[in-house]
Order: sequence, then structure tokens, then C-alpha cells
Amino acid sequence: TDAAYLRGALFLEDLRKRIGEKAFNAFLQDYASSYTHKIATTDDFFSTLDKHTDVDYADIINTYFLNR
Repeated sequence: TDAAYLRGALFLEDLRKRIGEKAFNAFLQDYASSYTHKIATTDDFFSTLDKHTDVDYADIINTYFLNR
């Protein structure tokens, strides 16, 4: 449960803090509207995020996905 829900929420919160509230909300709205009733991939998630920010978030990715 922690891996899927708690860490997922913490990941999104860290992204929001890094890229800012406005960019994060725009990303979420774009992602939700683009993939409603579709199956989104990891690449879909990050390509949509990249459309809304130029901020480097690689360390966050490393923390949540590579440093296990």
C-alpha cells in the first residue's frame, strides 16, 4: 500500500513543489483530459509533464524510481 499510494502521493507532491503550483495544475489538467478513457504509459505521463515545465526534476525520478 505504501509503495503504490503513499509514495505515489509523495512523488506528485515533490513534483508540484519543484515545478510550481501553476505548471503542476496545468499538467494535471492536460494529462487528465488527454488520457481520459485511455491507457496512458509512463512516457505519456512524462511527455505531458515536460510540455508544462523546463525545470529539471531528474533527482526526483531517481529518488522514487531508481533508488529502491
